Amino acid sequence: MAEIQFDKDKIEVSEALQSFYVPYASYVIQTRALPDARDGLKTGARFILFSQYKDKLTYKDKRRKAVSTVNAAMRFSVHGDSSILGTAVRMSQNFSLRYPVISVQGNNGSVLSGDDYSQSRYLEMQGNKIAYDMTHLLDKETIDDWKLNYTGEELYPTVLPSKFPYALVNGSYGIGVACSSSLPPHNLNDVCDAVIKLIKNPDIDFEEIYCPIDFPTGGTIINENEVKESLKNGNGKAALVRATIDYNGDKNELIVREIPYMTFTNTIVASIAKAIDEELITGIDNVIDGTDFEGCKIYIQLSKGVNVNRVTKMLYKHTALQSFYPINMNMLENGKNPKLFTWKEAMQTYVDFLREISVKAYNYDLKILLERLHILEGLITVYDNLNDIIKIIRYSDSITLARETLMKKYSFSESQVDYILKLRLSSLSHLEVDKIKKEAEEKTTKANSIKKILSSEENIKQAMIQDVINIKNEYGDSRRTKNISLDFTSENEDSESIEKKELLINYTNFNNIYTTESNTLIRSRRGAKGTKIKSEANEFIVQTLRDNNYSSLLAFSNKGIMSVVSTDDLPLNTKVNANQIFNFSAQEKLTALTTIQNKNAFKYLIFITKNGIIKKSDVSEYNIRKGKSLRAINLKENDEVIKVLFINDEDLTILTNNGNFLRVKTTEINSIGRISMGVKGINLNDDDYVIKAYAVPNNSNYLITISEQGIIKKSSITDLPVANRGTKGKKISEVKENDKIVDYLILEKDYDIIISVNKKAIKISTNELRLLSRTAMGVKGVDLKENEKVIGLVMENNS
Repeated sequence: MAEIQFDKDKIEVSEALQSFYVPYASYVIQTRALPDARDGLKTGARFILFSQYKDKLTYKDKRRKAVSTVNAAMRFSVHGDSSILGTAVRMSQNFSLRYPVISVQGNNGSVLSGDDYSQSRYLEMQGNKIAYDMTHLLDKETIDDWKLNYTGEELYPTVLPSKFPYALVNGSYGIGVACSSSLPPHNLNDVCDAVIKLIKNPDIDFEEIYCPIDFPTGGTIINENEVKESLKNGNGKAALVRATIDYNGDKNELIVREIPYMTFTNTIVASIAKAIDEELITGIDNVIDGTDFEGCKIYIQLSKGVNVNRVTKMLYKHTALQSFYPINMNMLENGKNPKLFTWKEAMQTYVDFLREISVKAYNYDLKILLERLHILEGLITVYDNLNDIIKIIRYSDSITLARETLMKKYSFSESQVDYILKLRLSSLSHLEVDKIKKEAEEKTTKANSIKKILSSEENIKQAMIQDVINIKNEYGDSRRTKNISLDFTSENEDSESIEKKELLINYTNFNNIYTTESNTLIRSRRGAKGTKIKSEANEFIVQTLRDNNYSSLLAFSNKGIMSVVSTDDLPLNTKVNANQIFNFSAQEKLTALTTIQNKNAFKYLIFITKNGIIKKSDVSEYNIRKGKSLRAINLKENDEVIKVLFINDEDLTILTNNGNFLRVKTTEINSIGRISMGVKGINLNDDDYVIKAYAVPNNSNYLITISEQGIIKKSSITDLPVANRGTKGKKISEVKENDKIVDYLILEKDYDIIISVNKKAIKISTNELRLLSRTAMGVKGVDLKENEKVIGLVMENNS
């Protein structure tokens, strides 16, 4: 066997490989592949942030060329300038990091390819506020372990004292020697809420602190249950991510606006072209990549008459529009040893590190305060004995003699006497004791506050919680990625996956029910033409519900009769008269549908009638089996049921035909029996009547209104405060002449919503709408043809 000579000692090649490969592997893992679980950074990224802070390249300083950042980091990084620039640019990209930590001026790349950024001489770069929050505690002696750089001239910290939960929200991806890491990113609001729960209860169950993945590029994760289990254990099934695809019916094209994380549009377009060439996908005429620095835009132009849903499924199946993101939460424990962290362990590591650096920072602040208070105490003594002290200093033969005399006579400490002797005599003569005492009072208050925090573990926890709340308030934002769990069945590897049926249940003015499978793969843009529903002349949709084929429905007639049916019994793509499904008389028609899928989660059933009557009853009053009917409410002559709601103690809102809107507290309405009539809810004019009513979910923010002519508006729910029951309410929105508000939705955040029009329905996202005042009119939400009118709105199921 060949031999290698080291320092005159002969070693077998096999032994040399074993001896030197392990240190090499350890070096790669510790310095390049895995992040530190405490600050979430790999060594290269840490060098960059530390260098920016050290060289005043932060958001508090003037922005300078990126070459300054590269040069600063070169003092610590043993790798080339190109790798430093690449890392720094990635830390600035909002499609690479969920929360970028570097801000740039100039071209820092795009989702077209990711590496199409300008060179360092063109870019301007600085650490942003998050980066500053990750580094500024270095000045407070929070990090004990520092190392010399490769030149042996400067020290750098082995970890940054970051209060920002970088590892939990930005994740990490890296491949080392026989070791890899893949931490998914998360939403900061979700993480902060979970961290607070963990601080309060270290023994909390995983289910209580689970946070769904939130990728920078959005998209939809369709196997959340599997992903949840992977996060619980630290590894397992990868996240299956789908791009978000809008459908433009006007141009018969699909528009890709959100793509799977760590994919790029040039790769996606190439995979689509390949699938078309190999005849795996048909029905596509052209693909155009319109991606720019504002975001992803891929236009897929379809052939005339093609099945849009089937093309979309094939795109997901055969192209990079659907991809996997592995979950393998390998990180360095204390910056040294690789460890597979579970989600709870990763969070606990952040909590423990937050406590450690917080306590050190508090102790440092306390030390500085006490040192200053000590000096101030000496200055007060000087003021009280000013003439004598000046005389001692002036007539002493030496500074040493003056020091000894002052320390002996007035019991000054060395630090106090040193400070006094450094002051000019003129400064001593003009000491303002009021200012000194005021400063001493302020410093004492701050010191006592810190002492109180450090006095107990509970106080430390409360301070940590406040830090987390501050981080959430400063940097928190809305989620970008949807997380759902679709059911799949597959007989062989070539068969197409069949999704669990999500249903759109449409009720028409002809008392017909038309049920279709909801298109969960694509959505329409605002102003699109929509998907037509076959119907008879003058037949249009009056109500639309979203449900699935494993649920049940409560159906209410205009005469107050309730009937329960299974959604699985509703025929798909076929109109069926309601009287064929529910136990209603020939004179009745269906006026309200609602799900009982989560009935046990609610306490009350609220009825709202056309004449403005409200009736509140316990849910337990309405326990019947499927296929059965009962009288749900006692009605006056010429009155009928408009809406039925399951609620707990939420407020109730009512809309009338004339556009009056009233919000009342249901807690002020007494619960009554099933056969009772109810109480007056809203005061109506003679020509007015109730058309819609909805509950106000907790944490509601937005009010979405739609007019008959398709004018849609998003406003704040606070614009319409709670009023007394039995009053007329206020106008919900300004409308044009010959137009009126026909429906509204109350949302806590932006959702996909469905606009129901006679003979069709379209889906849009409310994040396309800007916030307007109650008196504003709104914007065009749907393109209507002659004789078309909007019937209502329904919220998509955004899990």
